[in-house]
Amino acid sequence: MNYFKWILGGIAMMISTIIAYKLSEKYRVRRKFYEDFYLFNKRVVDEMSFTRNSLLTILTSFDTQSQFGAVLNAFRTALSERTNFSCENLWFLKEDEKRSAEEYFSSLGKTDAQTQMRYLKHCDDLLKTSAEKALAEKNKYVPMYIKLGLLAGVAVFILIL
Repeated sequence: MNYFKWILGGIAMMISTIIAYKLSEKYRVRRKFYEDFYLFNKRVVDEMSFTRNSLLTILTSFDTQSQFGAVLNAFRTALSERTNFSCENLWFLKEDEKRSAEEYFSSLGKTDAQTQMRYLKHCDDLLKTSAEKALAEKNKYVPMYIKLGLLAGVAVFILIL
């Protein structure tokens, strides 16, 4: 019977650590989102400066498998169908970050090239700051969540024994 308690305690520790890992997903996804957003903005600036490709061509050429790729696909669809674009389904962003992303995408292709370039260069600094902040939060909170999950598992393990 004693082995059963040890096995049950080990399972409890694993489950609590896995739950903590899943809870910390917000920070990992957010960091990847801002990293891709920053790279996309740099690509748009480069494309507008040199090649002057259309916005749909730029959107199609940027390849990513992260949440940002889903946002680009939704924006491309909204452009094609002439519907409103929304970032409401981005669960890992704060409300003000959702509004900023919506403002960014709604401004693409709406003004002349010089005004657009000034806006994109301004956004470049903001996105770089956001990416750095998201990385710092990820480095701070993901290990903390995992350690707290492990400690909760150890507490359950001790209670089982």
